[in-house]
Amino acid sequence: MLKQKHSQPNIIPAAEQLSMVVSVILIGLAFYSIIDLPTRTVIVSWLGLSFTVKLSVRVLVAMLLGGLALSGTGAVIHSNPQPRTRYTTPFWVNPTLLVIFSTLILVRLGSPQLWGIGLLAIGVLLWFTIAAENTLSRQPALPARELLWAQLWSQGMSYTLLLGFSLMIFAGRVAIGWQVIALMFIAGMLGAAVLRVRVPATAYAPFATIIALAVGQLVWVFGYTPMSVLQVSLLLLAVFHAILGIARAHLERTLSVRVFAEYGAVLAVSIAVVWWLG
Repeated sequence: MLKQKHSQPNIIPAAEQLSMVVSVILIGLAFYSIIDLPTRTVIVSWLGLSFTVKLSVRVLVAMLLGGLALSGTGAVIHSNPQPRTRYTTPFWVNPTLLVIFSTLILVRLGSPQLWGIGLLAIGVLLWFTIAAENTLSRQPALPARELLWAQLWSQGMSYTLLLGFSLMIFAGRVAIGWQVIALMFIAGMLGAAVLRVRVPATAYAPFATIIALAVGQLVWVFGYTPMSVLQVSLLLLAVFHAILGIARAHLERTLSVRVFAEYGAVLAVSIAVVWWLG
């Protein structure tokens, strides 16, 4: 008797799925940039009190496209048949924040030429960022030398996103309370994205929380200083880098006096540069 062959489901290769995710997000960015959506004002009444809330359509669309990047990155990671780490959520952070930042910054580019270059650059950065996160999630199946480029790209993107969000939030004259909340959340998520390499979730989560609280305290203090937007953003990045590096060395059991001295020296040089810029 002939055995019946069971047809296997058609699995889309990770590279093709990655390109599909990036294409859909770029289409969403393009449509949003050419459609004028005004800010909505909503009046909320509760217990005899009235509150006026301004809903920024730009922020809502940024969150929507960020959610699309989050789900798309998760789909790419889970579609790869190679073994992966059990905790994949932190690998979604960089692509999601990159799309949110791109949505908020792309509409500010005035000329069509800059808009086109910006959209193309976002597509390239997003493609490599998702590819790097997908590679890092395969740590059990890949040798260390194949993970090096992904680690460098992911960590560099995390620092770049923190600097970009800091510049945008400080320059946007946002209320100090919203500055603290936004940058605490962003710093905590980016801290988790960097610390999750070769470290279990139960170990890096407390340190990511500490980083978020430290950044929140610094943002609160910087809000009452006469420093420029660039100075504050660079100083915040330097402190974030120092705390993150020490936390990572502790989790990887390589913390020593030399590590403290190295990060302390980098922080001191960064403070001197910020002071010189002023």
